[in-house]
Amino acid sequence: LGQSALPKACVAAGIEYDKENAHGAAYDTELECKLFCEIYNRFTKFCGIPEPVDVVIDYSHDKDKKEDNKDESKVDNKDPA
Repeated sequence: LGQSALPKACVAAGIEYDKENAHGAAYDTELECKLFCEIYNRFTKFCGIPEPVDVVIDYSHDKDKKEDNKDESKVDNKDPA
């Protein structure tokens, strides 16, 4: 929508913005959700809904890499000189 501030983005999206409730966590979160839905709906109307990804990702090798990094961090890298 070309706006980086919540009030301006809401106006651009046609969402009512109440200055009295602004900056309250619950109110701002609600507006951000409405804004996200508006942007998503506009995007999907323009571009269509993408096909779901039916690929199963195996993350087990990531655990092995983390373990390797832990072992490397235990190595003493002090200069022997």
